[in-house]
Amino acid sequence: MSINSEEQINDVLEEIYEWLEQIPFSRPRKNIVRDFSNG
Repeated sequence: MSINSEEQINDVLEEIYEWLEQIPFSRPRKNIVRDFSNG
């Protein structure tokens, strides 16, 4: 994977995290992988 691809992935992940921060969940987000592992 090139550095440019890694930067693009990081940019997309950052956008997703910012989008998720706007959604009011009943519990605080701690670990994104675990928080959404059950569906």
